[in-house]
Amino acid sequence: MLGSTAARTRVARPLAVATLLLATARTNAQDGGGSGGLGKPPTPPVPARTPAPERAPKPQAAPGEINLAPRFRAGDVARYVMVNDQVSDTRSPSNPALDGRTTQKSEFGLVVRVKDSSPEGATIELVYESVKLEIDSAAIKGKFDSAAPPTKTPAPAPGARGPALPGDLSDDEMLASMARPMVGVTLTIKTDARGNILSVTGGEALSLGAGGPGIDPKAAAGWLITGTSGGRTAVRVGESWTNDDRLGGTPVGDLAMRTTHRLDRASRGEADVSFTGRIQPGSASGALQGIQIGPSTYAGQYVWDTESGQLKSMRTESAVTLDGKFAGQDMSVKSRSASTVTRR
Repeated sequence: MLGSTAARTRVARPLAVATLLLATARTNAQDGGGSGGLGKPPTPPVPARTPAPERAPKPQAAPGEINLAPRFRAGDVARYVMVNDQVSDTRSPSNPALDGRTTQKSEFGLVVRVKDSSPEGATIELVYESVKLEIDSAAIKGKFDSAAPPTKTPAPAPGARGPALPGDLSDDEMLASMARPMVGVTLTIKTDARGNILSVTGGEALSLGAGGPGIDPKAAAGWLITGTSGGRTAVRVGESWTNDDRLGGTPVGDLAMRTTHRLDRASRGEADVSFTGRIQPGSASGALQGIQIGPSTYAGQYVWDTESGQLKSMRTESAVTLDGKFAGQDMSVKSRSASTVTRR
């Protein structure tokens, strides 16, 4: 039995961090739901003889149908902020000393740039511009802000065994070691004419193997860049549709996400869409051997700008359960989160 404070921390600390990272990974995939469009800042000056690139023509919808497809224009740049607030309750029937509550917050600044666009498709860059993480629990209490100067770790004393091991890091240093490599990560996404993703390259620093948070670059790019229409160009008010997505490389392995959307109303160039979904285990296990995702759901709403093909606002709430055995202890973690994504 884990009796000492240090021993309890060795179990609870990595699980608490993993829960934060799972929320981070889910936020990047799920909370992008509906954010496939881009803003339209002023077009930079171009030589008089060079025509400015035109936004892809708006697909024509039949009377009564609403266009929810994303549209891209070469040179467009948009910045997004994703925020996730989460509360998690941990219970351990085999060791009640591990019971406790964890509060977590993550914030990501993302930049989306359309490098080129044509009737055949588009090339887009998605850049992780900034990262903020904060966690508060009995086992770990730390913050990370990529905008703040890096903390300088004191040099080892003469005769010390060498570089600090993971267990020697402070809570802030532990978060920084996982989050800082994300800053500046660039994904390159190629789409077809309907906005479907053909390929995603880059993002190696996001993987667990590289010490990152376990974000599947293709899943994150898919939701953020292409929106939720699933390649459809016309939907009627009251109509529903379902998208299946895979979220790979999380601390608990590959996850399958099934989301059902419904176009509730549309007027004056805006479409109000609600969505509900569930998360279930995929085929591969993750870094937390013995921990599986249990009953987990999410729901929310977003407003889609049908004139420019972009997200106007979004909010979502989710409930996630993790069950299993970690470091020989029976564990159950139930978390509730609220998320938003906004364009700056």
